[in-house]
Amino acid sequence: MKSSLFADCHPLVSPDNFYKGCSFDSCYVSNQTVQCISLQTYAAACAQAGVCINWRTHTKLCDSNCPSDKVYKPCGLAQQPTCEDNPEEEISDLLANYTVEGCFCPEGMKLFNRESGICVTKCGCLDPQGIPREFNETFEYQCQKCTCDESTKTVSCTPKQCPQLAPTNKTTCTERGFVLINQTNPEDPCCPSLTCQCQIKTCKDIGSECKPGFKAVVRILEGKCCPELRCESKNVCVANGIEHMPNSSIPTSKCQDCSCSNEVEPTTRLLKINCSPKKCDQNCSKGFVYEKTNSDDCCGKCVQKYCVISVDGTDHLLKEGETWSPLRDNCEQYSCAKYGDTFTTSSSHVVCPPFNKSNCHPDTIQTAANGCCKICVEKERVCRVTSMKTPVSQNGCKSTEDVDMPYCEGSCNTFTMYSAAAAAMQHKCSCCKETRVSNRTVDLQCDDETKVPFTYMYVEECSCSQINCSDAEHARKKRSFPLQ
Repeated sequence: MKSSLFADCHPLVSPDNFYKGCSFDSCYVSNQTVQCISLQTYAAACAQAGVCINWRTHTKLCDSNCPSDKVYKPCGLAQQPTCEDNPEEEISDLLANYTVEGCFCPEGMKLFNRESGICVTKCGCLDPQGIPREFNETFEYQCQKCTCDESTKTVSCTPKQCPQLAPTNKTTCTERGFVLINQTNPEDPCCPSLTCQCQIKTCKDIGSECKPGFKAVVRILEGKCCPELRCESKNVCVANGIEHMPNSSIPTSKCQDCSCSNEVEPTTRLLKINCSPKKCDQNCSKGFVYEKTNSDDCCGKCVQKYCVISVDGTDHLLKEGETWSPLRDNCEQYSCAKYGDTFTTSSSHVVCPPFNKSNCHPDTIQTAANGCCKICVEKERVCRVTSMKTPVSQNGCKSTEDVDMPYCEGSCNTFTMYSAAAAAMQHKCSCCKETRVSNRTVDLQCDDETKVPFTYMYVEECSCSQINCSDAEHARKKRSFPLQ
């Protein structure tokens, strides 16, 4: 507001209070468009003082956003001319000269009326759809002939006259499925016409069943209404009413191997079935053994006898109830169990707790009884940073999620011993406390949708620091009370 754009207005209207409001909004209000209010208010005050400033063209933040049929004016007449204005009535000087900022009709156009907000070049009527019509203009609306009457300035409508339909005895429908109906004329939707229309529900049921190996193809020929059914071959083999694809095996006889060929049998229009003596496959997968299970069967079968375990590209066979662990990994164990005729492999893995050699007393590290995990006699817990996430609230405002707020935790070396030189008890106390912190800020959400900043100390490093033992005793007593 204090730029050269508003310089002509400054002697007439002081910008100071407006500038203060705009500065406050830009600093403390997150919605940037609020800053436009101060500029808009000051520009309006300048317009009333006789200085019109087109300030919106100098900012991208405060566009006018006028609809496509309107134009923006920084100082347009508040009393816009309309088709309803009486030229004999005089407008007061106050209204005639009072200007406002806003969206106005383009040059050469005026409002049809103040309620509609529609701009027109010529005055007339508004049709039932709210479209401007000129005086004596004729148009169609919902199969009515309508005219904009200049004398009444309203739209009057009468039903549209349609030509008489041809007698039905002169129009007949000979093809199956066609019936004579009245339908909308594409050239004149308001007036119906007689035509033969296909109504498939009047056709006889042609069925849809075909023998195995054939598919039902329903088609409607051009110019026809009712569908026709034709059974076409699927190019498959059929055995015992079951369809088989080409080159697939067909279980017809237990001592024969039959397959579906690609050759068509002319009489049946189906593919031929070729058969040959059955060959027994005695090559079994790992874990299976070929056995002749029944004397009536042509071939035996592969029976599972072992579980197969693959580790590092090597297969290991396990009998039912047997367990095995890789030599390099005692934490992994595999076992084999039988459920019915199926052998199932299961594995278990011992998950060791976290182990840190530096937390152990020397010469106490050993392997646990399971032969997998390392254990030891741990040292006392030392002073260190411990992470914590907690919600933060203040004066009714709270964080939208838990805030990372670490703290110091652990034990430090503290002792009391007799000093012969001092002839008294010597005390040494140390406390686990922060040695390096930093300030961090989070936004707290309030009930009125505003956000306020909250600053707290973030602990980055902890260590044992020597303190006065009396202070340590006092701090210990304070810690004995629960936090509120």
